[in-house]
Amino acid sequence: MLNSTQLTDFAIRYAAAWSGQNAARLAAFYAENGSLTVNDGAASVGRAAIAATARSYMVAFPDMVVKMDHVSQEGSRAVFHWTWTGTNSGPGGTGKAVRISGYEEWTLRADGLIADSKGHFDEAEYQRQLRSDAPSVCISMKPDFSGEYVLNRQTSTLSPGAAAIQSGVVHIEHADPMFRYQATFVAGGKTFAYSFERVSDGREVAATEDEVASLRWEGDALVAMDWSKSPDAELTIAWRYELHDSGRCLRAIERIRGRGRDQDNVWVFDRR
Repeated sequence: MLNSTQLTDFAIRYAAAWSGQNAARLAAFYAENGSLTVNDGAASVGRAAIAATARSYMVAFPDMVVKMDHVSQEGSRAVFHWTWTGTNSGPGGTGKAVRISGYEEWTLRADGLIADSKGHFDEAEYQRQLRSDAPSVCISMKPDFSGEYVLNRQTSTLSPGAAAIQSGVVHIEHADPMFRYQATFVAGGKTFAYSFERVSDGREVAATEDEVASLRWEGDALVAMDWSKSPDAELTIAWRYELHDSGRCLRAIERIRGRGRDQDNVWVFDRR
């Protein structure tokens, strides 16, 4: 059985798989002969059938996002509560936006894969929102930061502590709430790499033994915080990530305080 931390991580990745428009990736969370049942429908048994069911939703709602609300262990089953948003803009769709909350009851195997999932949501409310005469649901969709970006050194504003940076490349994988960041910078002929993986729920989590980190939304910007827990060597680093020019430009505003390293930098990256 997964412990609480493992179960939460599993649920976050499962939600990200639904949001990622990759049915095979979603099916990989299930055992080879696992099953998925939605409301009172027939069970989809086996990964191929589960992928087909997932794909039907992904095709009907190309912008669908599944967000984990919470997950808990209840007796022999884990219960995954979610909120799903998306626009029915696929083939034959109504063009209506949908926002539905529901839950899945999981039976998990010893290896951590789903043996059986029973999904539940309000089918009548779902159909009401899909009807062409129903009022549109206003959904504020968060931007997707996924992509590869190249440092624009000329338009960046760097303090003396970062002025030696000559070039850089950033690669981001983003399927909210999961955010993966990888960066490589060159200074003085040497290459420096930096990476992190976080969930945009604002929770403070231990990044290392002495550091705490978080990631949260502020409007359409993502704000990452890192700070040292050591009182005699306090250090705080804040990053604010913004997309500009219709997503063609990534701006990262960095603020460092402590340990004699105070800096304020504005990094500008062009989408490759």
